[in-house]
This record gives sequence, C-alpha cells and structure tokens, in this order.
Amino acid sequence: MSRGIKNRGVVIPNVNHSYFEKMISGVIESAFEIEYAVTLLPTNYEPEIEKSYFEQVKTKRLDALIVASKSNSLAEIEKYTKYGPIICCEDTQNYAIPSIYVARQKAYTEIVNFLKDADYKCVGVTINRSEEISASSKINIESYEQVFESPIEGNIVRNCSTMKDGKKAASYFFKEDHEFEAIVTNGDHVASGIYRIG
Repeated sequence: MSRGIKNRGVVIPNVNHSYFEKMISGVIESAFEIEYAVTLLPTNYEPEIEKSYFEQVKTKRLDALIVASKSNSLAEIEKYTKYGPIICCEDTQNYAIPSIYVARQKAYTEIVNFLKDADYKCVGVTINRSEEISASSKINIESYEQVFESPIEGNIVRNCSTMKDGKKAASYFFKEDHEFEAIVTNGDHVASGIYRIG
C-alpha cells in the first residue's frame, strides 16, 4: 500500500451483529470519500488480539483506530493514544481518549419505561458480555433495575450474540414455570433465534 493512502483500522469483536454491520458500512462510505483505506480488525473479544492492533498504531502500520467495542481497559488503551488517533465508541469517562457513542442509558431507560407503562411485569433481557467488563451491559442492567425497582437476576440471559444463543435464551424464557411477557434483546440475531423457538 502506498504511504500516500492512510489506513484506518476498525476494531470489532465480530460482524455478527447489526450494530457493527451498520457502523462498518458508515466508516467505509466515509473513508472512500476522503480516500482512506479501512482495515477490519476482528478480536472475538480477546484482549491480546486487540492489543496487537494497538501495537500496529505504535509501529505506524495503522494510522488510526476506531474501537467499536473493547476488551482491554480504558487505562490500557490510553497508553497508545500518544502514537496515533484512537477513538472509542463508548463513554471514555475521565480518560484522554476521544469518543463518540450513543446515549445508551437514555435509550434503554425509554425502552424499559415503555414496557412498564404498558403494564408488562415480567420482562426478560439478553446481553452479550458480563456487566463486569461491558459498559453497555452494565448500563442495560442498571436501567432495568432502576425502572422496575427490583434485581434483574432471574430475568436475564448472558452471553448472547448469535441466533443460536437466542435459541438457548428462548429455552430459558419459555420454560413452563416462567411467565415472561416481553423480552428485550441485544441484537437482531438473538431476537431471531428467540422468535424461531417462540
């Protein structure tokens, strides 16, 4: 590749999610307009693989990174910002990392409030990663517990990202002793799996 063309990497866990698909599409479209190359950098949420991409910014193999969803801590990522632009797609709090993100808490709270106002009392939830490592999962759980004023345990299925995961979640939600009236999923693939079983 000619050094005249700048190469920006997009760090993604996978492409099996409509959110990442749309993000990639937008990045590629914008990059084409300004004659940037785009390299997709899948991690499968493995911190060491992700870190290897930050090292490529350090060695100038990549000119910049867009981190769609991270595995490493913000503190670790911040160390690499001195080597080139790194932008995270989540709230980076007090760390010196530029960010752009959806106001997830507001959006998720509106969804849960809508269901509560519609008099749904037993609402199931799926998330991808544990709330201990995923900011968006933590926000989803906090919003749910705030609106329904009760713990989410018993109403949540974790580790959901594919249609197969959705089918597994459905086997939990649709047990005879459960009475779930609505399910809030974390993606179209998961929802499709639940729908097929339901």
